[in-house]
Amino acid sequence: MAYIKLGDFEKGLVEEISTLSGYSQTTVREVLEYTLIRQLDQLMADKDITVPFLGNLSFTYLGDNFVAGARESNVLARFQPSNLAKRLVGDIHDGDSSFLQQLLHKKIKLSLQQILEENV
Repeated sequence: MAYIKLGDFEKGLVEEISTLSGYSQTTVREVLEYTLIRQLDQLMADKDITVPFLGNLSFTYLGDNFVAGARESNVLARFQPSNLAKRLVGDIHDGDSSFLQQLLHKKIKLSLQQILEENV
């Protein structure tokens, strides 16, 4: 599979997810690239793009602009947050981080169980 050139943000994201999950950077990058492929497929089918856990993005193409000889699409983007995203934003605003703590606790516990099972 041809790789997409990653910017600094994407490189950092791959590294952070790899560190948190224990999966290789190659595996994390592949998952992100396949997520992009799925999202582009949704866009090509004139559907909203689903951002896992967060909500839906929709784009309206408004035409092209030419800046310094380069073509740049003029696009209107709209975001509709999921119910989960709305709840989490409210919790964070209220100073409640219990969901994140529970999720991290679960991930750490599963990782430790896997390590123990592999070494038995």
